[in-house]
Amino acid sequence: MTLYIDSPKTSLKLKNNGFLIENDDQKRLIMPSKVSQIIIGNGVFIQSDALLLAIQNQIPVYFEDSYGNIKMQCRSTEFALDALIRRKQLAFILNEKACIQWAKGLFSQKMENQSATVGFLSERKNRLKKVQTDFRKKAFGQIDKIKIWEGDSFNVFRDTVLGLEGSIARDYWRILADAVGESWKFEDRSRQPAKDPFNASLNYLYGMLYCEVENQIYLAGLDAHQGIFHAAQYQKPVLSFDFIELFRFWVDKLLVELIWSGELLPEYYETNEEQCVINKEAKGILIPAFRKMMNSRKMFLSRNTTVREHIRYAIEDLKQKF
Repeated sequence: MTLYIDSPKTSLKLKNNGFLIENDDQKRLIMPSKVSQIIIGNGVFIQSDALLLAIQNQIPVYFEDSYGNIKMQCRSTEFALDALIRRKQLAFILNEKACIQWAKGLFSQKMENQSATVGFLSERKNRLKKVQTDFRKKAFGQIDKIKIWEGDSFNVFRDTVLGLEGSIARDYWRILADAVGESWKFEDRSRQPAKDPFNASLNYLYGMLYCEVENQIYLAGLDAHQGIFHAAQYQKPVLSFDFIELFRFWVDKLLVELIWSGELLPEYYETNEEQCVINKEAKGILIPAFRKMMNSRKMFLSRNTTVREHIRYAIEDLKQKF
């Protein structure tokens, strides 16, 4: 489970080899075996012993700002011990042909996932049937272009894929905007900052997914700051940016389902001319829904297992190529 603590004046302490969360309204003890990661919000008091307990149990601790952006993290220094696999990782990254082949599979699968999501939407919204047929045709046309691309320059390949993928993405977000209804409609994909409740929710969910992916990368002994498709950025875990492309569609589908069910409401957001921010009510829905999704079993790439395990398998599959 994700242990999310964002109530001001809440304390996180060590007690009986567990995490004691305490404030004026609650007091509960949670054992490390039940926690996969900890996310700390503003105004929380943390005992150093509690941080050490998390690190000893390979539980990453993330600190977010008031907008839900992860600004800092704590993890074990044992990552530095696995130097051999990271040397192999670097050698793979320097092999442009190998990177091109891996990225071909990555973005072909991403577009297949998007096509499957549009298919899911069309099954529930009859007006999207024709749109789904057109989108699928275009998506698989772009996939074919990626698969047959020939060349040795990764930079040229990256530019080509970004163009093909961008064309599909514009259609994809237009379809999702139509599917969620008028009160949730959005003009386009906005990231930092989000301009509307849909994008604010999506950014928040993606943020949690980034944390999950990054944690699995470190547990596998890899360096999250050495990416393959995404170019290196100062202090950015760009390998997480690569892998998340495979799994975004599950978050997209989750958000649509929360909107359709009426669990998530536009009133749970504060919007001004500059940005849209989610409030505590929205977080109270998004966090447990995301946690449930991560632990749910899904068939993907011929494996039937949890989303978290699918992430681990994808990372292990890359390691086999080193």
